[in-house]
Amino acid sequence: MTTTPPVDPTVGAGVVAPVGSLYLRDNGLIYTKIGAVNTAWSALSSGSILVWGNNSIAAAADTRFLYMGRDSSTAPTTAITGWRAPRAGRLRNFRARHNSAVGNGNSVVYDVRVNAVAQGLALVLATGAIGDASNLVASFAVPTGALLTVTATKALSIGAGGIDCQFACELTG
Repeated sequence: MTTTPPVDPTVGAGVVAPVGSLYLRDNGLIYTKIGAVNTAWSALSSGSILVWGNNSIAAAADTRFLYMGRDSSTAPTTAITGWRAPRAGRLRNFRARHNSAVGNGNSVVYDVRVNAVAQGLALVLATGAIGDASNLVASFAVPTGALLTVTATKALSIGAGGIDCQFACELTG
């Protein structure tokens, strides 16, 4: 169902519909009716998943730029791996993963840069074990056409660079 004009069904008077109904909003979001009141709608689709990753970030203490998608090479030390945001929105739900248990236990700090400006995400993940880290609280605005890059920074050598790292987040809006 839709309304004319399209509205946010979670605010104001909401939208009258039976529980379980679907509502398609003009911005592409899909909602489902979850309760009896007119504002009891929950967004089903809220964004696009973005993924960066490399097989290796090298062992030496430095900053590497992950490739958009996934690449089997060693991540470069220069920002040649950016991706342009096709629309404005917010980045959120940040997750990092090491898929290989190599390294000496020293940490890798992941961050997102928007138009070459670090956002201070500081998502920290130790090497030497398969593991995950997440920040599901932070979010920041991204304008249309912004150049997005993801960095993996090692303050100390991690012993072995082939940690098979992956970074993901959601672009909403």
